[in-house]
Amino acid sequence: MTQPDVSVVVVTWNGRQHLDACLNAVAAQQGVRVETILVDNASTDGTVAYVRDRHPSVRVVGLPENRGFAGGNNAGAAEARAPLVAFLNNDTAAEPGWLQALVAGLDEANGFALATSRIVYMHDPRIIDSAGDGFLRSGGAFKRMHGGQSEDAAEPLEVFGVCGAACLMPRKIFEEIGGFDEDFFASHEDVDLSYRARLLGYRVRYVPAAIVRHQRRPGIETDSRFPNHQRMLSEAVVVVRIGNDEQTVLPDRVRTKQAVARSCRRVRRYGRPSGCCRRTAPGRPRSTSSKCSATPPPPPMPPCTARPAATAPWPASTCPTSRRGSTPTG
Repeated sequence: MTQPDVSVVVVTWNGRQHLDACLNAVAAQQGVRVETILVDNASTDGTVAYVRDRHPSVRVVGLPENRGFAGGNNAGAAEARAPLVAFLNNDTAAEPGWLQALVAGLDEANGFALATSRIVYMHDPRIIDSAGDGFLRSGGAFKRMHGGQSEDAAEPLEVFGVCGAACLMPRKIFEEIGGFDEDFFASHEDVDLSYRARLLGYRVRYVPAAIVRHQRRPGIETDSRFPNHQRMLSEAVVVVRIGNDEQTVLPDRVRTKQAVARSCRRVRRYGRPSGCCRRTAPGRPRSTSSKCSATPPPPPMPPCTARPAATAPWPASTCPTSRRGSTPTG
């Protein structure tokens, strides 16, 4: 069996109507050897049998329960055989050069270990859905250029984070980061992943030549099955000690204080940063978090010299001072 260059993970839940367009587009990728892994989150619409019959080259991972977008992608990545893993929404259609462009956008020698796509609307590819994620100084993440003209998003550049609908990274780095946090289930898991990648010194590149068309759907923040993410912005400030330096990180608006503390613990568990995270409300003296103080911090670890560190945890160009015109990621 030929070793694939990229494993593409597609997660679905009762979305059989989207799969022909998505899987055919992945099969038509040019310039790279691809294996496609479809993870079915316990669908009741006959997805597993349909895909095995209509797309026999696709590896199907059928889960006994719905583990959400985050859990489904983790299950698919665990089955991947290629050194690179791409994550793709089931309601998309990638252009034939999508994967080749994303692979070319990686540059691990200079820290660019994650690549994100130019995602446009299926019904009108002139309109941008996402050009990667940006970061607000207030702590939120947002879809860059959401609703803007695709022609205005033609320049490759460093961005804060990936959009989980269509992104790529080395499998070993995905595992080092710790995968997707399954507590996020089906929203903002890509923001959380990007935070942890940044804290480990990795950078993210937006690749405009990697074009994916995406079905337009109501925003998840308007779905009654999910909490109102706009109102969940914690006022906590996270201070993570990395070596002898401290990085101040504002949590994404979906994060509760418990989620913030969990991300700090995951960074310490899976990566090189060490020390204790401390939280404080803006304008108040910094104090040790009760969650952090309950467990002594691990001993300091030597700084990593395997790759050049970015000059900042994320590029200043993606930190606008205003929320005007920004759209929460999801």
